[in-house]
Amino acid sequence: MIRTAGLALGCLFAASACSQSVTLRYHYTPGTTLNYKMSIQVNMQVPSPMNSTMTMGFKTQVLKVAPNGDATLKVSTSSPKMVSGGKEAPVNTPPQTATMTITPRGEVKGMSTQMGSMQQFQTQFPSGPVHRGSTWETSANQGGVKIDIKNKVVSISSSGGHQIVLISATGAGKMNTGGARGTIGLDISETFDATAGVIKSVTGNIRTDLTLDSGGGKPMKMGGTQKMSLTLVNITKS
Repeated sequence: MIRTAGLALGCLFAASACSQSVTLRYHYTPGTTLNYKMSIQVNMQVPSPMNSTMTMGFKTQVLKVAPNGDATLKVSTSSPKMVSGGKEAPVNTPPQTATMTITPRGEVKGMSTQMGSMQQFQTQFPSGPVHRGSTWETSANQGGVKIDIKNKVVSISSSGGHQIVLISATGAGKMNTGGARGTIGLDISETFDATAGVIKSVTGNIRTDLTLDSGGGKPMKMGGTQKMSLTLVNITKS
């Protein structure tokens, strides 16, 4: 009898977890700034090994929000710091700034400049609610290459009265332009606070396997990985 009741309760809890659903939307409030910490670890073979880690701040300032929820954002990075071979190295990449308009589902309607770091971290959500195991397909641009992405809800949990959704994304694309050809792939894991409508953290790997033409000489092979992370530090109001 006790065993039967235990099995019944286990089935009930499992059914509840599987049936839990949520509609994924970004929620923006004018005058707020989302402050993130970002790092990019590069391990490349070009053709000799190149290993470095770059860290920087990443801010999303909410300039205005339309009645339909579309938000105008100013996204920017701080001056990056790089460590290569265990030593601090000079960085030729200046801070980036862009203004963009984004829908609550994460569709970018317009961007003043193509800011690669933003494109890598911005997930597009489906129109309807999702539950654990839900999948949907999107696409992204990585270095001028279209990446077809399959997204999946890994889990939905509760923390402090907020619904926290873990999303995995895998994608691949082919490059054959500008003297470069090969493949690009990515694996990303995102933690999204569905109640607050903000990204809490993102980790991901971008893999490249390319062949570069050398103007009549022997083609050069280039491959490796970029490991990226984005973590929400705080949300401030102006």
